[in-house]
Amino acid sequence: MTSVQICNAALSRLGANLITSLEDGTKEANTCKANWESVRNSVLRGASWPGTTKRASLARLSDTPLFGYSYQYQLPSDYLKLVTVDDDTIPHKVEGKTLLSDAETVNIEYVYKAEDGFLDAGLVEALITAMMEVLAFPLTASAAMSERAAAKAAQSLQQAKGDTTFEQDQVEDELNYSWLNARL
Repeated sequence: MTSVQICNAALSRLGANLITSLEDGTKEANTCKANWESVRNSVLRGASWPGTTKRASLARLSDTPLFGYSYQYQLPSDYLKLVTVDDDTIPHKVEGKTLLSDAETVNIEYVYKAEDGFLDAGLVEALITAMMEVLAFPLTASAAMSERAAAKAAQSLQQAKGDTTFEQDQVEDELNYSWLNARL
């Protein structure tokens, strides 16, 4: 789904006018545009969503950290949150737009700023309800509507987090079970 489709789903649920673009210049489009990126980033950082991670070999920077670590690496421009470092035994720290480490090379898995395209159904619902929450009062001027939207957003996010955790646990269980069978 696209950002406009997600915003339109939120607008529709609020009974507001739909948009054709975030650049429409309407109150709805302007409010969506003002909130979309921060809402998307917050929801993506909030759970381990299927299909929202990438892997990267980080470029070492010529500058070294002032203290504590030997090297610093540039994080990708679409980076939102660190998932894993290839060698978790080596101490590391994310600082601003860099990762500090004593390792001579660093490979990471990270959550990225997923744009338009395939998004997990739970993630889409979490994005729609999160957008409803931030759009409700500015577009309806109703405190009751805003409170309902906030409650729905929290419920939707909690449900989606549970679904993704269950799915990941099943994959881990299957991997552990296949490893065990291979040993027998």
